Amino acid sequence: MKIKKSKKPSSFILQKIEYDCGPTAAYNALAWLDFNPDDQTYTRIYKLCRTDREGTTTLDMNKALRWAAKKYDFSCEYKLCVTATEIVNHIKKGGSVVLGHSTPWEKRPTSHYSFWFDFDDGKVLGVNVKWKQMYSYLTPLQLRQVSLNDDCWFIKKEKDD
Repeated sequence: MKIKKSKKPSSFILQKIEYDCGPTAAYNALAWLDFNPDDQTYTRIYKLCRTDREGTTTLDMNKALRWAAKKYDFSCEYKLCVTATEIVNHIKKGGSVVLGHSTPWEKRPTSHYSFWFDFDDGKVLGVNVKWKQMYSYLTPLQLRQVSLNDDCWFIKKEKDD
């Protein structure tokens, strides 16, 4: 499936090392919001995520996204145990999602972070879902298998009143 050119910001990045998927997902959320994040922003997010060889904890990811939401003035709502339907509906309404999810090779509940931002032709489009792969399309059923019982941040350009 070809990705529509207007849907993919040129400033999306892939994770650089095995365990920096958290800062990468947060950075890609800012790119999607058209804030044109720079290297300094990435460094700040990385420090807030306190990413080390174990990756990024949910608490530290939440801290980094809250900092970004305050600095750039967007809505960021943490949710736990969301359904694939909730994720798809949020994206259809113009939102995006930073998703902390398990991977087949890890036993921890949240062992990878990815960024989801489009729904087209019955599939959700994500960035950095798999190691060294920029874009991935998943059906809602596949997304449910990835995201069941994991951390999620719903992102919108406008804040709720």
